[in-house]
Amino acid sequence: RELTEAERQRVLNPVYERPNALHPLAARRLRDIAESIQDIDREHLRVTDRLGNVRLSASATDDKRWDIKLPGRPADYWDSLFIHNHQVDSFSHLDVAAAIGRKMYEIQATEVDGGRRFRLQRPAAGWPRRSTGEVIHAYAQALADVRSLRYPVRKDDAEGMEAWLRNRQHWTMEVLADRLHLRYTSE
Repeated sequence: RELTEAERQRVLNPVYERPNALHPLAARRLRDIAESIQDIDREHLRVTDRLGNVRLSASATDDKRWDIKLPGRPADYWDSLFIHNHQVDSFSHLDVAAAIGRKMYEIQATEVDGGRRFRLQRPAAGWPRRSTGEVIHAYAQALADVRSLRYPVRKDDAEGMEAWLRNRQHWTMEVLADRLHLRYTSE
């Protein structure tokens, strides 16, 4: 689709709220959990209460190293803090849909190299009232818009391609946070 100049500027310079600070005890516990799950070989997840006490945990299997079936019931995630590791970059469309659909308080992703940690937190007014399909569609549209403006146009642009591969989901999440009025950050 062709973006207007205003839409182009909003994709390149999105406006959104940052998450509120967590309780200091929860913040410390989640930092410790983030360090403990930095594993380049497989995905790990932890679900905690609002003070960072672990309620659920799971790790990927040998045959599906970066794909975890969420443990427990959807109600187990209500108002929880969810943290998992990513090889690189921010949230996927499924992460966002799970956070909204399971009514989590916050979802975090930490890069396995200890680089960035991404946070998506429930807005003060609550999560948007959208179906999983609508959330996935909004994510896909944000990604398409980001790709149209940030994907390197020259095949020999190694630096641009590296930036794209490292940041495409983060840039998409910034646009999605703007459009759906979400609280998001990269730390």
